[in-house]
Amino acid sequence: MDNCNIIPFGQQQIRIITDGNGEPWFYAVDVCAALGIVNSRDALSKLDADEKSQIIDPHSLYKINKINIINETGLFRLVSRCRSKAAKNLQKTILSNITLSKERILNLFADLDIENYDEYFVYAIQECETGHIKIGISKDPERRVKQLQTANSQELRLLHYVPAPNRFQDEQLAHTQTPNHIRGEWFDCGVEKAVNVIEYVTKESHR
Repeated sequence: MDNCNIIPFGQQQIRIITDGNGEPWFYAVDVCAALGIVNSRDALSKLDADEKSQIIDPHSLYKINKINIINETGLFRLVSRCRSKAAKNLQKTILSNITLSKERILNLFADLDIENYDEYFVYAIQECETGHIKIGISKDPERRVKQLQTANSQELRLLHYVPAPNRFQDEQLAHTQTPNHIRGEWFDCGVEKAVNVIEYVTKESHR
């Protein structure tokens, strides 16, 4: 990871480092503080493994303390779950300060538009080799498959998706109804069960 850069955000500073591919990673503690997220551990637990990582704190005395960092996708997923003014301001701040991958950032924010609550879908995406299924939410599930595929060596396929007018409440309902949780938003529940859960969500959301 390269040297740390800093984006000022009000009284909060957001530290950013870049990996060997030139991709930005954000200090999770800084992002959570900027968004007013008190329980950062809980927030990070909802991110996928490829959206977060850890590095050794360069300022720790014996270089043993680890710091949680999140990539672009992880950042925007945290922002998308917050409806506060701080979340919207953080979106603008990031866009005005990071030019390295600005086009992709714009695409991700378009997918996680925090001001549009009506055009979201709860989806089920399967890893073809393991059979594991991700239950998540996105404005464009087909594009979400392509985003996930870039960080996954296994072939992914979109099983099913339905409108989510209640947004993350619908996603949470799907998670509570899906058995055999593995990690994050991934489950080992089988295709039939995943599709049934997705259909159940859309029925409940329209009651």
